[in-house]
Amino acid sequence: MGIDATVTDQPITDELAMSADVFVLQSTVDKQGIALLRAYQKEKGKKIVAEFDDFFDANEDNPNLLEHQISQAPDVLRVVAEIADVVTCTTNHLADKLRPYNKNVVVLPNFMDMERWDLPKKPNKTGYINIGWCGGMSHYKDLEMIVEPLQRILKEFSNVKLFIVGELRAKKWFEGYKNVECMLAVPFEAYPTRLHGLSLDIGLAPLIDNEFNKCKTNIKWMEYSIAQIAGVFSPTVYNRRGFEPKFGFIAKTPDEWYSAIKQLILHPDIRKEAAINSYDLVKHNYNLQKQVHKWAETYTNLFV
Repeated sequence: MGIDATVTDQPITDELAMSADVFVLQSTVDKQGIALLRAYQKEKGKKIVAEFDDFFDANEDNPNLLEHQISQAPDVLRVVAEIADVVTCTTNHLADKLRPYNKNVVVLPNFMDMERWDLPKKPNKTGYINIGWCGGMSHYKDLEMIVEPLQRILKEFSNVKLFIVGELRAKKWFEGYKNVECMLAVPFEAYPTRLHGLSLDIGLAPLIDNEFNKCKTNIKWMEYSIAQIAGVFSPTVYNRRGFEPKFGFIAKTPDEWYSAIKQLILHPDIRKEAAINSYDLVKHNYNLQKQVHKWAETYTNLFV
């Protein structure tokens, strides 16, 4: 049989509810639309897939829910998880958190769409060593964790330039420091081009050790790696690879962050090795084109 699948961030209407066999809900908080889909699920056999990359019940640790979404979001997302025919998520840790709400949980890890991400390497010809943090407003507290070691680095190395992408509030931490540029985030579709265009030598991915972040993936390592950027990462999720220093550095305390960044600044050979090793690993082991069948199988199994 042929199966149509619809993924949308638009309000769910009667016309939309009739248009497909499978509905993939991502962070959906449209109560009326969810009720409508539930009715079509019961009466017409429509299938609902709830897709999560965050844990909605880690409320006290989730700045995205606390600051940037409606306060009822966890309750709505909990209902979505409970009524779904299948829940998909990105890590085994998150799957364990979701199974109390739905027994049918499938882990579909993050992979890289090479057609979008594997762009030509743009060499850094600026004379600076470019260091970058690329995130969003929900990672404000994570970034704050490494402000002090970054300030130490900027004071010590005049040939370093720091880019903060996606969090303009960071400007207040670096007032009076030279060679710091804070910029707005770009739409997801433009992000690969933005990341490659920065010509970063070192990428940073700090994560506070809390339950919300433990449900995260190593996606930032993948993004830096496919752009051939050596990185420093928190052990919150990245120690699952145990890759230091062949694929990047792990740092937990401010002193460890300072030392790891300094190592990569002073040793271009280590920086180059980590960037190349990580690029090769992502290209061969995290290629979406080789893994996309897992999504088709998951959705098809709903009708078996």
